[in-house]
Amino acid sequence: LFYVEGKTSSGGSALSGRLSEGAKQADRIAVNFYTYPALKDLLAEIQFVFERNSNLKQVILFKGSRLISVERELCESAYFEKQFKAIWNKKK
Repeated sequence: LFYVEGKTSSGGSALSGRLSEGAKQADRIAVNFYTYPALKDLLAEIQFVFERNSNLKQVILFKGSRLISVERELCESAYFEKQFKAIWNKKK
């Protein structure tokens, strides 16, 4: 069992705040979007929140009915951007 902090975001600058809030409360964050942020912004915010919060283990994103899990190991990988783009753009 583990605790997950759930947040809802409209994307854009709201995402940064939601991720930062969640990382202070739990080591896993789940984010559901009203509207999706630009991919480059999403990548930057995910990397930023992992860099700033050493206790953070996982960010879980809901894209429609899909669940996308980003774990610290993936984020710290040299291939993170390429792998995340493939996962994010994958059709159901």
